Amino acid sequence: MKLKLNGNDIEVADNVKYLGLIIDQQMTFQQHINYVYGKASKKLGYLTFLCSYKGIRSSFSVYNLLYSTIIRPSLEYACAFWNGAAESHKKRLERIQRIAMCRILGVMNSTAYDTVNVIAQIPPLELQRQEEVKLYHKCIRWSSKFPGHNLTMAYQLWRINHDIESD
Repeated sequence: MKLKLNGNDIEVADNVKYLGLIIDQQMTFQQHINYVYGKASKKLGYLTFLCSYKGIRSSFSVYNLLYSTIIRPSLEYACAFWNGAAESHKKRLERIQRIAMCRILGVMNSTAYDTVNVIAQIPPLELQRQEEVKLYHKCIRWSSKFPGHNLTMAYQLWRINHDIESD
């Protein structure tokens, strides 16, 4: 199917990047997660260098702050939208957090994900994603008090398309 706008052909794309979120036609978010994984891996490399540099050894709190402000936001960005992606894709992002915590804590790479999260007192990414989804749905429900609001209209369309009863 060819689409035209003002006489110009509109190309059909396999995916589109909108506000930093890569959305593919099948809504698998695999490309987005691959992109985030690569970006976070690069940042993790810098953190690994700092943690392994023998000249200075900062405290746990400094490295944890670096992780929380530089790497973790990349792993969580727009997670309310892509949280429905396959578990295998999401596990790749959790691997980044596990490796980062192993570097920060100075423990072996084979240390279990839950163990390093408990020691570092950082919640698993899955829990954070669930909280973001809850917050997003709360915002949408709150916006229903304003019938002309874009979120309200988008939510109503989504509810109609998914055959969900009104609240």
